[in-house]
Amino acid sequence: MSNVTVNFRGICTHFPQGANAALPVAHRVVLLNASGMNVIDGIRIPPHFAKLTISATIFQNPEETSTFLLQGALLQIGAEPQAVQYADDFDNVMPNLTNLAGAIETLGPPSLFVFDPSWPAIAANFDTNQGTFTPTLADDGAVGAKLEMDATEVISPIEPTHILLNVSPFPGAGDPLSPAVPSPLRLRVPATISITNLDPMEEVGPVEHPASHFLLHYILAQTYPSAPQVPQVPPSPRQTFSSGCSDSNYP
Repeated sequence: MSNVTVNFRGICTHFPQGANAALPVAHRVVLLNASGMNVIDGIRIPPHFAKLTISATIFQNPEETSTFLLQGALLQIGAEPQAVQYADDFDNVMPNLTNLAGAIETLGPPSLFVFDPSWPAIAANFDTNQGTFTPTLADDGAVGAKLEMDATEVISPIEPTHILLNVSPFPGAGDPLSPAVPSPLRLRVPATISITNLDPMEEVGPVEHPASHFLLHYILAQTYPSAPQVPQVPPSPRQTFSSGCSDSNYP
């Protein structure tokens, strides 16, 4: 039974070690820093903000914020390496950048920032050596991911009712979390963590060219493709979040 759940949503790019041998961990999730305005293929893509939201902290002040901006943060839940597993439908449901681009051209290798991250290019990495990844599909067509971990494998040796979420800064970063708090964060179990990289306006109403937000994933390639493709998903009846707000898998 899972006691630790990590939910990913938005411009969160997944890199399994099995397909990226240079990675130091079994699975890395990279959140590109897209907090400025990007223009891709003549389309203005609004800022996206990488955030960490925690549902069960033990801050002394219960009203203290549990949502943080990620500003060059390496996130890890301490555990001995074991095995990362994937649900049977993970590869079929999660949009794959290599397959999408392959309809037109061959997508090159990932950027060096994926393996040697620094701020301000990368907002955050989440690294794990264990747990099970399952794709999630929202009613609006956006694909996300859920990581479930057994708390008995990641429990704090000092506090058996808590896990420790380690947060360390990338080179070039100051405080990796805003507002700043000491690391590690102590979380009661069961614990739920959300890691998102979204345009805030998508949560409140329609936006222009929402599917184009997916193009941000391709910035993590060494060479940006000449004709990047986006997932083909029917339009959302809500006209807010769309397939453009999906996670992706690389390669």
